[in-house]
Amino acid sequence: MPGLLRLMIAAALSATGMPGSADTPGNPASVKTQVEAADAAFWDAFNRCDAAAMAPEFTDDVEFYHDRTGLTLGRPAVVKSMIDGPCGDPSHIRLRREAVPESARFAPLAGGFALLSGEHRFLVSRDGGDFRHEGMASYVELWRQTAVGWQMRRVVSYDHRADLPDLRAVDMPARKLAELTGTYTGDPSGPLTVTLAGGHLTVASGKARFELVPLGNGVFGVADRWVTFAFDGRSVVVRDEGKIVATVHKN
Repeated sequence: MPGLLRLMIAAALSATGMPGSADTPGNPASVKTQVEAADAAFWDAFNRCDAAAMAPEFTDDVEFYHDRTGLTLGRPAVVKSMIDGPCGDPSHIRLRREAVPESARFAPLAGGFALLSGEHRFLVSRDGGDFRHEGMASYVELWRQTAVGWQMRRVVSYDHRADLPDLRAVDMPARKLAELTGTYTGDPSGPLTVTLAGGHLTVASGKARFELVPLGNGVFGVADRWVTFAFDGRSVVVRDEGKIVATVHKN
């Protein structure tokens, strides 16, 4: 990552012919507020698939680097790639981008430039259904102050990957785990069987099996999907993507 940032800074400076010792912005806090506002406006337009609102957020000579699709040059081509790709079939698929706030980094640069970087996740709704976690990626945005405001001049989107829950397991005595085992039933789910083996709880429902990760307060997660099981000793509430999909009771 440091090497990537150095390359982008060098590109910005060489593009304007300014040496690295040029004056830094007079009020970094104000610059940060302005750039973050411009960034928020862009992603709001992106989530609405609004090409007219997205376009002014880029410079004419924007360069967009993507780890899967390569380099796209110029404002019209970059906007078109977003409309043809993420917004290609809104009647069937809708995409929503959400920033990971704790990952965000900002740095003002000499010569009227600034960097935003971090991670973001993409959620997808198919055929009018609920939005579900789809993927994550890292990004670097090089912003330039122009006559019309702050605009993105260089964008790098990379490290695209599956968006899996970041589970932090807590210790739970085997005795407590054993108390949760048994068969649970209730609509709309069929029987849900909880077993203990090797110090881990496993839930089975039909052909589906999930090894549970204790998260505390009777809540268990699943490593490879956004499903949780909340036990209270008598029943289990199952949530998928945060939405309750079943409540079952111990026999």
